[in-house]
Amino acid sequence: MNDHGICVNVFSVIIAATCAYALSPLCAFAAYRIGAIDLPSDSRRMHLRPTARLGGLAVYIAFAISSLGVAVLGESALPSVAGGLVIVFGGVLDDVYRISPRQKLLFQVAAAAVAISFGGGMSRSAFAEHLPLTVSAVLSDALSFGWIILLSNAFNLIDGLNGLCARQAIFSGAALFSVSVIAGNVDPVPLIICGAASGFLPHNLPRGTIFLGDTGAMFLGFSLAVSSLGAVNGTASLAAILPIFAFPLGDTAFAVLRRAYLGKSIFEADRGHLHHLLVDSGISHYRASRILSLSAFFMAAAGIIAAVILSRGY
Repeated sequence: MNDHGICVNVFSVIIAATCAYALSPLCAFAAYRIGAIDLPSDSRRMHLRPTARLGGLAVYIAFAISSLGVAVLGESALPSVAGGLVIVFGGVLDDVYRISPRQKLLFQVAAAAVAISFGGGMSRSAFAEHLPLTVSAVLSDALSFGWIILLSNAFNLIDGLNGLCARQAIFSGAALFSVSVIAGNVDPVPLIICGAASGFLPHNLPRGTIFLGDTGAMFLGFSLAVSSLGAVNGTASLAAILPIFAFPLGDTAFAVLRRAYLGKSIFEADRGHLHHLLVDSGISHYRASRILSLSAFFMAAAGIIAAVILSRGY
């Protein structure tokens, strides 16, 4: 990466972080005006006072301003910006009116379709050597749909403690950017996601004056999923990508298995996530968030190490 590229990347991160930091209080004000408030109304809630939900709107706007404002990015950010607009719209509706899980799934499917139509899916050439072109196209699009929807929901499920989801996004974004550099296919988009999440984080810690809400959690998972599909297009493989998201994917798998075992719908929310278990064991909310965030950091580092190993052909 040349000096110009480094300067542009640093500048884009600063823009994203600054915008997210500045916009978060405005989104909190708007949330109170339109009723996008998270009330501690059941045992799943980990907070004690009503809190604004629309932090994710600040994150998305900051991401869009930064990514579209830096001309060197070309079209690499368009899938996340265009598809993100759909998923953010659905998230805002949920943060205000609490739409059903199946309705949220429809927005996720639509957002994935938009992102893929803008070239945000897995490379179809990845299967070209082994399968006919038509089959490889269908397979790559199907895998892209599944991955985007899975990660959008996985990030939403871990958003239960202050700072946890935003930290996961920061570590994942930094790791994905590193993987793209190692693969020789530098993608600044995950770095911008990292910047936007970093700018929001101070407002979410320690007590949390505003939450990401479904708007932010789903967008972070969605945008990182799209970026990770781009990383797979290079020399990095799933062996490098999967560890980066081990925590949200593991928690999601545990939730699905737990609910299936108990005979519940996989869409039925419960108090059995990893952050719930830590808090219920007597660990404070703040410490539980730090423990899980530290785990996410080490898994992101493991993904970078795997990318280095793969790039050297070991």
